[in-house]
Amino acid sequence: MGKVFKKDILIGLSVIFGSLFLATGALLWLSKDINGRISKIIDKRGLINQQAGLADTIATLKVGKAEADKYLVTLDRLVPQKDDLFTFSKWIDGFSKNYGIGMNFAFAGGETEPTEDALGFAPFTLTLSGSLARIQVFLTDLESRAGQFLIGIDSYNVRSIGEGGYNVSVAGRVYYSN
Repeated sequence: MGKVFKKDILIGLSVIFGSLFLATGALLWLSKDINGRISKIIDKRGLINQQAGLADTIATLKVGKAEADKYLVTLDRLVPQKDDLFTFSKWIDGFSKNYGIGMNFAFAGGETEPTEDALGFAPFTLTLSGSLARIQVFLTDLESRAGQFLIGIDSYNVRSIGEGGYNVSVAGRVYYSN
């Protein structure tokens, strides 16, 4: 009976340890599977939140587009057409006379045609002569107060001609749309 008892104990212990080993393996596998599913759920929730946010953004952009279209119409009225640039040289000549300075104007060539996303522009050069204070006020007003034209000054070169007089060479752009 001693041998049978030992044999039964060994078989019982083997079954117990085998069961524990299998149960531990199953728990580890289930834990890994549950963690994997949790990660997928978290990722999908994040994607759902992101898509919900995108839907809100699209709705906001659609509302904003209608408002922006109103402004685009107004901007189109403010920016001259290319044909309107024919009067630019006369306009700038008259504008300069209000400041008591001498001026020579010429389009520089190499204009850039407008695209759907950007205005076109025609480069120009100005040669101004007079007191530096008057020229400075003229250029500031030219860039900021030219109501019918959109003007940008790219560069300038100042040269003294003596007795408080200066020559200023200006390179700029006048913008236009189609």
